[in-house]
Amino acid sequence: MPKVNDQYLETKRDQLLDAAIICFALNGFDATTIEDICREAGVSHGAVYTYFESKEVIIVATLRREQAEREARYYKIFHEIDARYLMEGFLSLYFNRRTEPEADIHMKFRMQLYGEMVRNPRIGEIQRENDDKMIQNAIESIHNAQERGEINPLLDATAAARILRAFADGFYVQR
Repeated sequence: MPKVNDQYLETKRDQLLDAAIICFALNGFDATTIEDICREAGVSHGAVYTYFESKEVIIVATLRREQAEREARYYKIFHEIDARYLMEGFLSLYFNRRTEPEADIHMKFRMQLYGEMVRNPRIGEIQRENDDKMIQNAIESIHNAQERGEINPLLDATAAARILRAFADGFYVQR
């Protein structure tokens, strides 16, 4: 039997995660089965277990991938030098994200994650760690802008960062 290269394995794994995100977004985590994911990905049932040992591992992998993609989108914005561009970048990211072809699926997936956080302590912990990291990046960006004199130094950076996070969550809920 010929060996497959790492690129093939990574592509197949991504295909399964894409399928899982679609299934989770449309049916929820609890109602989605491994068979649903296989059907969506167009693979055999056994193929899933080459990459993931359980549905729980798939859930965590989808969450981590979604977080990595979000962090990559935010990285440039959080390291923006000018406060005005920081805010414009943050807002543009949300408004532009809504027009992307997969936006509905990813927003529905995020909504399912909110519910899963209540049911699954591990998912809740991972999501809270990511939220804390995003808030810390925003706080740092606000402090940097305050030091440059671009934002009122009396502004509570923590409160402002939490408001921005709530603003972002509100977009998902409204969608």
